[in-house]
Amino acid sequence: MTKNGTIRLSVSDKGGEFVVMPQVLDREITELHLQDSTLYCRVTEKDFHNQCKHLNDVWTTIGKSCCLDERFLSRLKIDTPTCPVFYSLIKTHKLAPHDLRSMSADTYKIRPIISCVGGPADRISWFLNKIVGPILSKIPSHLPNTNHFLKQLHKARFDNGCVIESFDVASLYTNVQNGEAMQALSEMLNLYGSHLETYGLSRTGQRLAPVLAICFMSRIEAPVLTRIPIMYCRYIDDCCVITSTQSEMDECFRILNQQSQYIKLTREKPSDGWLPFLNTQISLSGGQVRVKWYRKESCKNILIHARSAHPIAMKRAVIRNMFKTAVELCTGDDERKESRKLASDIAGANGYTVFPRHNKSHTVSGNIPKQSKIPLCLPFITDTISAAVRRCIVQSQLQDDVILVNIPNNNIRSQLVRKTYSENKGVYLSDAFEKSSHYCETSAKNYRYMILCRTALGKNYQLKSWNYSYKDEMPKGYDSLHAFGQQYPKTSITINGVAMPLCDFGNHSQNRYAPLQFSEYIVKDSTRVLPQYLVIFQ
Repeated sequence: MTKNGTIRLSVSDKGGEFVVMPQVLDREITELHLQDSTLYCRVTEKDFHNQCKHLNDVWTTIGKSCCLDERFLSRLKIDTPTCPVFYSLIKTHKLAPHDLRSMSADTYKIRPIISCVGGPADRISWFLNKIVGPILSKIPSHLPNTNHFLKQLHKARFDNGCVIESFDVASLYTNVQNGEAMQALSEMLNLYGSHLETYGLSRTGQRLAPVLAICFMSRIEAPVLTRIPIMYCRYIDDCCVITSTQSEMDECFRILNQQSQYIKLTREKPSDGWLPFLNTQISLSGGQVRVKWYRKESCKNILIHARSAHPIAMKRAVIRNMFKTAVELCTGDDERKESRKLASDIAGANGYTVFPRHNKSHTVSGNIPKQSKIPLCLPFITDTISAAVRRCIVQSQLQDDVILVNIPNNNIRSQLVRKTYSENKGVYLSDAFEKSSHYCETSAKNYRYMILCRTALGKNYQLKSWNYSYKDEMPKGYDSLHAFGQQYPKTSITINGVAMPLCDFGNHSQNRYAPLQFSEYIVKDSTRVLPQYLVIFQ
């Protein structure tokens, strides 16, 4: 039904449950959201390619002026970028029971997500984020995790009349103004740039969004910090504030809402003496603070099910870590008891009882570190079969050279859910191993891995220039595409009767596409490609 365009399968924004809706309704929801002209505007394919070219030109110019290595500059550029893809997650926790059958797009609130993997700025923004990411530790209110929050909470000193509330920024990412965010980041770099590794860049997409949002919020909250509240901390857009009086709390809330016309905050007060924040609940009374583990009502508490086809060690780790978190967050015996019961209920709902204890069989593997062994990657079937494979490795006296790695099976979500309607099916190949060698991680013994395929190209369409998008249909009457690169393998070596293109290269004299060093082949019908040999070479 997903393939014929009837329904769309996805997951919800926070609960983790599946969402099934007609694709017609899904498109109406998307179109309604894209009507917001303050966030979106229509562009053409030409606009997209012009912007990509401009980005690469700017990156090259700045990189060369900073004396960055040309190979590094080239690797961070994307000459044939993928257009970013928009998709959305339904906020089911904001739906009333009678809204679940509604066919009106206005009923549904969504979390918009733009996937920029392989996009024009994907690699460059990764590099910039690597530079400016450490600057977040210089923001006094920034919380990297719950443990940091608890440390601040336990260090604070509270009076009998202390007031605690949480403030939440409405739609922070979409309301951050680029100019103001860049100004905030620039000010932070002026203050702390000398302590950062900038790799030759004096000043600095998508990966940067959290960093820019956090730096932007540091400007918004600066006037409140000058009032020196008892405690003020923030995780992205969730703030926990403790003041000495209610009037001081009201004033802090008023000041924050006056800092930008685009930023509005909501507030939450304790209910029955408990205030939820992150995955904790805090109670502040008589100058004493109590903390316990917390799960939001919208969370469906879906774990790896006890009967699922996963290694039992993985299941144990999931349950053990859940109980460990539930206990370690708590401040007293009563809180720990309540948190343990909540964790037990969640484990029970996912099919878990007390695990039977088994005597572990230990095999001698010497002192060879795992990283130095060749991985034997096999799909996980059962723990019994995995144990049998390990015994075979030992019986073959290969335990010092080979380690079994279980490849996880696709879960239901990965099999049912797809984020876009157009599946980018196809196999992309080359006639030279070197084409893909820089995509591969080299093992500890300097091994590289390539797959040698038998490919039925059929009727082949020759590309004289790269005027083709991966999502385009194959030219009518053709089975594959061939983009000529600058070089081709002149000879090959033969091992056990198998010829492999691992030798010298010749140059194509004509019809070549200059940006490609090696030729590329695109086969849309994956059944035409048969992976035949795994080639391991140094």
